[in-house]
Amino acid sequence: MLARLAEAYKDVPSIEATFVQTSSGMSYMEPLVQKGTLAIERPGKMRWDFTEPTKQQYISDGQTLWVVSEQDKTCTIYRKLDGVLATYFDFLTGMADVRKHFDVSLGEPTDKADVLVLKPLTPDSTLGTMQVRVDKASGLVSGVVSVTPFGDQTEVLLTDIETGRDLPDEGFVWSGREGFREVEGG
Repeated sequence: MLARLAEAYKDVPSIEATFVQTSSGMSYMEPLVQKGTLAIERPGKMRWDFTEPTKQQYISDGQTLWVVSEQDKTCTIYRKLDGVLATYFDFLTGMADVRKHFDVSLGEPTDKADVLVLKPLTPDSTLGTMQVRVDKASGLVSGVVSVTPFGDQTEVLLTDIETGRDLPDEGFVWSGREGFREVEGG
């Protein structure tokens, strides 16, 4: 299954998709449903544009992460990407070296997707398990479900997946906007 996934992504320089992200569990009084678009370009560039219920962006050029809140008119800048973000990027682009960090097993497949179940080899305070759904027709990741050790769950479903377009570099950096305050993150 991992070899099939790597083969599906080996010649894919970019991915664009629409997403629906649902977070639920102890940290949420009721499920939080967020919608938007995603663009990923190798190596390490990502852009998540949340459009509902509030507008915000997560933008990375592979070195820096900018978290932009339209509502608060702020951009929080993280100059060093942590391992969790880099690992998540790997899941959405072919799962490079996944066995280096996770115990991998097969989960219960659905009609349209095979499922990989990942458990961190080293206990992690932010991730208990992760399920990666791999579309049976395309071989591409169509969803990721992550569960914290405390039981909170975040499910990201991808639709309208397109690959191979040349994406402009300026889409993966924050260039500042008038009226926005920049804050240095941890």
